Amino acid sequence: MAIQTQNQCKVVGILSSGGDSQGMNAIIRAVVKMGHLNGFKVYFIYEGYNGLIDSSLIIEAETSSVDHIINKGGTIIGSSRCKEFRTYEGRVMAALTLIEKSIMNLIVIGGDGSLTGANILREEWPKILKHLLQNNKITQEMKENNSDLNIIGIVGSIDNDFCMTDITTGADTALYRIVEAVDAIATTATSHKRVMIIEVMGRNCGYLALVSALALEATFTFFPEKPPNIEWPEYLTKKIDFERKTGRRLNLIIVSEGALDVNGNPITAEQVKKVISEKAKRDVRITILGHTQRGGETSAYDRILGTRMGYAAIEALKDAKPNLESYVLTIRGNQIQKTSLIKAVEQTREVGTAMKNKDWPKCLELRGRSFQINIETFLSLYGINKEKNVTQLGTKCFAVIQVGEPSPGMNAAVLSFVRHIINDKNIVFGIKDGFDGLIAGDYRQLNWSDVNGWTSLSGALLGTSKVPPRMTGEQLNFVANYFNQFQIKGLLIIGGFRAFQLAINLGEISKNGNNLKIPICIIPATIDNNIPGTAFSLGTDSSLNEITHICTKIMISLKGTKRRLYIVKIESGFCGYLTVMSAMASGADFCYPYESNFSTESVKNDANIMTDKMKKNHKNRLIIVNSRANTKLDNQTIEDIYTEVGNDIFTTHCIDLNHLQQSLTPSPFDRIFGIKLGYKCAEWLSNNVESDKSVVIGIVKTKYLFTDISELIQQTDFEYEIPKNQWFMHFTDILNKS
Repeated sequence: MAIQTQNQCKVVGILSSGGDSQGMNAIIRAVVKMGHLNGFKVYFIYEGYNGLIDSSLIIEAETSSVDHIINKGGTIIGSSRCKEFRTYEGRVMAALTLIEKSIMNLIVIGGDGSLTGANILREEWPKILKHLLQNNKITQEMKENNSDLNIIGIVGSIDNDFCMTDITTGADTALYRIVEAVDAIATTATSHKRVMIIEVMGRNCGYLALVSALALEATFTFFPEKPPNIEWPEYLTKKIDFERKTGRRLNLIIVSEGALDVNGNPITAEQVKKVISEKAKRDVRITILGHTQRGGETSAYDRILGTRMGYAAIEALKDAKPNLESYVLTIRGNQIQKTSLIKAVEQTREVGTAMKNKDWPKCLELRGRSFQINIETFLSLYGINKEKNVTQLGTKCFAVIQVGEPSPGMNAAVLSFVRHIINDKNIVFGIKDGFDGLIAGDYRQLNWSDVNGWTSLSGALLGTSKVPPRMTGEQLNFVANYFNQFQIKGLLIIGGFRAFQLAINLGEISKNGNNLKIPICIIPATIDNNIPGTAFSLGTDSSLNEITHICTKIMISLKGTKRRLYIVKIESGFCGYLTVMSAMASGADFCYPYESNFSTESVKNDANIMTDKMKKNHKNRLIIVNSRANTKLDNQTIEDIYTEVGNDIFTTHCIDLNHLQQSLTPSPFDRIFGIKLGYKCAEWLSNNVESDKSVVIGIVKTKYLFTDISELIQQTDFEYEIPKNQWFMHFTDILNKS
């Protein structure tokens, strides 16, 4: 049997198997574009592992075939389950197909079952090659040329049920669908003072139920890893009554489709409805969201995550050495990591075993510390709490202030902070109207019910105002006097670069002749993402989703028109984060952030590349420009260059988003992020009341870290109000080359 062979290290195949998830197309797009850029020949393997059984389902991928797919849910190469591949004989057929196509690098997108199948194929590879040689299906030379099969796994699952990673591709979009649907349901349910039971997907993983409950301020949630105790009907009735007495007109109950009781028996939405109807005597409705969670437009986070995963897969294969271990790509914090595929799969499957054995502590241990913290946070923030008059000796007082421009997620952070402080039997004051209230003494005690419903609301509900770059001695004295008057032991500042400057200014109080020393914690909250000490600021995800949604609308609504170039202008100060990440998430061809070193000549070169693309393919194209990039080259000049170079090939259209990039409601990511940051800051301030340190909380690589302001001052460009080193700038090379 004669089979043509190619350079095996330069051929890669990609397949998606099992259940589909949003973000898969972003992975596929990145693999094709970055594969071609790095000299790989890329093959689409259609219909999952069936494509390895039937070689007619393997087709070489063209770069143009992945244009305008990044926004789409599902997978363009199809996904299915393959019975034949589960047998040794089927895997022998699959191996022969791979050898025929010289595909010795395989990227598999799927869940634990799909990735297990890939790993089994790799483990059996030497045995299969020997089998094929003995049966004269391949020659000795072919056996030697195809001796190493490299496998890279990427988890695609809306359930987020894979261990050893913070999140799987598709989970953020599914969460977005849930929150979006429940936000809509809430308006009618509130009108009628109803209890709404929402059933969500997740199989044997409670992530979607738990995290959506956090984002939606749910009354209760049922999920498999931590079953409620046998007295849950009484507790649920009591909780509903408590919330109604504190002014809530709506009670939300989130039920995972795999929810269990302590005996391992299913808990269904109908069971919960019966309990509430009979014991709480409330009007109850059930909504099963079903497959709406799998569909629709992919969120900005999943588009970016998928793109980063696809890029990392090609990088891993590019550097692959013989006998490379099978890896699955995971994410911790902001870092993509290579993790042992077999170890991750084994730990994931141990969860199911622990559930069968009703070993609930083991289930939580296997899910990881982040999952456990989500449970602790939910119970702390949304438990039954009697309004306390905590004036006894030893009670500490803390304050929270929102400053600068409002940012989505600010209010979720306040809710989390307030309730955690109250749970510790302490007092929290909300400083009204930002800096104005700070120096005017407008400090108001916040109670548990005062922050009901804040998680889903945009704006700054405490009120905000402009902050001067420098505070006068008189203003510092005012603050010192009010802090002494209200016995403030710690301050949380939520805001953007002005919050950073305010903390620096307040550090001058003791130097101004006052003895006041208090710890200060800053939550970076700005869509500009321009505060040092964190990879992400609160609010950026919401704005990214707005920008990418608008860009998608532009491209889709004008489908059918030919060879149009849209130049979309982003407002984000001098920080290029939104520019670069929205370009990545919307599939733009080029982006021009302030931090990039572009010139008239480089833009002309980009315009020539754009012209070549338009000649080959008449589809519309997109570039993203930072409005402040005009300190290097005027936005109008960029538009003029493209217009001149494009001439008769394409037409140029400029769109200024301005306030359209502001979000109507915080994204699920920003709601959860705000809750976590508020919770962590409350803990830090409570544990550091004797300190006078000022810190910024943020995600740094794989962890949440508190970084002293004195360190961050050295890392800051105060003229342009940005960090000196921007971690995201290396993505511009990926964008502008692909």
